[in-house]
Amino acid sequence: MDLRSTAALWLGLCLASCATPKTPPLEAPPLDTQLSCFEGSIRSGPIAQQEQPAWRADEALSVEFSLVFLELLPRELLTPLPERTELVMVARGRELLRPTSELGRKARVGSGESALRLRESLAAGDLGRSARAAHGLGALPRGVTLVFSAQYPEELRVPGEGTARRRVAVQVERSRAPADDALAVALVIEDLAAPAPEAGERDEAAANTAPGSRILQREYVLLADRPGLDGSPLAFSLPAPTFGAEAGFLLWLDARPAAALGDRAEQHEAAFAQAELELGRAQAQVDALASELPHSDLYRRELSGVFEALDLERYHRSALVFLAGSTGARFAQDIALVAEAEVLAAYVQTVIEQSGGRELRSNDAAGVGWLLERSACLFAAAQLEANTLPPELRACLLGQTGEVGRSSGGLAGAVAESADLPGFQARLIEDNWISLEDAQPAARVRAFDWLRQRGKAPASFDPLGTREARRESLQKALDAKEGTAPVR
Repeated sequence: MDLRSTAALWLGLCLASCATPKTPPLEAPPLDTQLSCFEGSIRSGPIAQQEQPAWRADEALSVEFSLVFLELLPRELLTPLPERTELVMVARGRELLRPTSELGRKARVGSGESALRLRESLAAGDLGRSARAAHGLGALPRGVTLVFSAQYPEELRVPGEGTARRRVAVQVERSRAPADDALAVALVIEDLAAPAPEAGERDEAAANTAPGSRILQREYVLLADRPGLDGSPLAFSLPAPTFGAEAGFLLWLDARPAAALGDRAEQHEAAFAQAELELGRAQAQVDALASELPHSDLYRRELSGVFEALDLERYHRSALVFLAGSTGARFAQDIALVAEAEVLAAYVQTVIEQSGGRELRSNDAAGVGWLLERSACLFAAAQLEANTLPPELRACLLGQTGEVGRSSGGLAGAVAESADLPGFQARLIEDNWISLEDAQPAARVRAFDWLRQRGKAPASFDPLGTREARRESLQKALDAKEGTAPVR
């Protein structure tokens, strides 16, 4: 080939290259994102303050959310969400159910090494075209739940309810107890779902329900995986077929102590100031709800209306979840969340009996909370005595009451000798302290672990230590309490 032919060939290749249109950069779909927080847990939702918290920026965690949109969502590295789920709560309108996850079954989750490898693959360009979709930086004090949410732009028509939008959110809960710094995380998904099948209807038929007859569903998926405070993130893979058959989002959650932020300390201070504003706003809403009657069918007009609602089977679960969560009745809320329908109905009957026909108004949060918790414990004590308490409720009972919950007589006695919910909680602490002197090592360990989770365990106490060492530790702890208010 002569020089002229070679030049012509190169010119042709250059022209062909120039004529090939460049692939435009991938654009993330528009999302409405929000970062908010409230005092309370994932299960309880916003709760009324027992006392004014003393939050400080240097004690709050810094939590970062990074959302990335991908043209082709990878399926490797992360684990299917149903395999890493501790609890699923599903709400359809006012109905609270406990099925398996329907909306989240195609999502994936990973923590630690798998989440880090996925982020490294994204940075190296190994995951194809991607675009940053959203970013949020929040502050997380103790006893607070931080929420990062993203709404899709498309409006969905929901028969009988108007319009709604698809939404995904991540809730990060931090325990109030200083001894427990592990974070709890839940994924919240709102989307259209098939209505629950009627008796005898096949699941396949329900799955093929026409889109026009689907209903709005909200799923709370409590995860087994949690982010570490040592730079170990949590990652989610969230399919988004609305934007492409294989498209979706990757979401990373990173939590760090304030002392490890370095030059990002100023951003953390600003996030903490915003968190204080959000917490004040959320608390104002809770206070308004406690002082005014809610405008909903669930509550009617008075808290005798609560018992009207409880008389209606369809309101059992939703009424109790909200009432118990907003009044601090923790074991009562556990029953409302996990009990089967028959067990829940029996507990509701105990609540009605314990009310004794007394009229309670909806602004009497303390009275409602104590009624629900007292009824829950008496119900559990009767079930323990008859050896019929379901295993899941037994686990919840022990988690809320410690060693006290292992004895029907001890539990019923603690209720009978308490006048209100704070008094009952103090009695639980006192009785678990007494169990630290139990002759059985297992009982001492269980009581100590329960107290430690609440920051109430005696310092330097070893439940498996010698009798003399245990007594010395307890005596020192009791001596340190002198001059303070008694436990009861």
